[in-house]
Amino acid sequence: MRAVVVLLSVLFITLLSVNVNAKSTKIDGLEFGPIASLVGTWEGDKGVDVAPGKTVPLVAPYFETIKVEVVGDVTNAGTQKLAILSYHQEVFRKADGKKFHDQIGYWIYDAATKEIHYTLSIPRAVTLMASGKLTASGAIKVSTDTEIGQSPFMQKNAKTTKFEMTVTVNGDSLRYAMTTHLDIYGKAFPHTDVNVLTRK
Repeated sequence: MRAVVVLLSVLFITLLSVNVNAKSTKIDGLEFGPIASLVGTWEGDKGVDVAPGKTVPLVAPYFETIKVEVVGDVTNAGTQKLAILSYHQEVFRKADGKKFHDQIGYWIYDAATKEIHYTLSIPRAVTLMASGKLTASGAIKVSTDTEIGQSPFMQKNAKTTKFEMTVTVNGDSLRYAMTTHLDIYGKAFPHTDVNVLTRK
């Protein structure tokens, strides 16, 4: 009898391990690939924003919260099935605690092609989509390959020409580095942001 109990315990632990591994990229039976690791509420206080200034770059340390939630799936043109996450990012200056950036969008995964899409919309009348795949080193790397939507004012005064970002998740730690290339104040400027966050 004892041997049976031990055998059942081992079997249960084995099955549990299989289920955990199977769920590492699947949520409710839907394949989310590498973006599955993004789900949760992330907080980080090691951010550094290097933004354009009229004469010299403006450097601002920041802290932030990013909430990533499961949306589900959509089917395009009857054939393409996509897995969708939504996110909301709020960023605050360390100097005064005031919010200086708010962003919403989606993480989208196409299991058939392994493609990852990232949409970004900010209340400066700018929106874009960046696409890419998981790199050999295990990072998610995306960049713009489509036209960037922005208001006439932003087109003229602070035009975004390209966006690129690399995200690496290791357990409950997330690290990102992004560059928004701008034409502003009569010159090209790489607006950069980096941070390390922890899942709560």
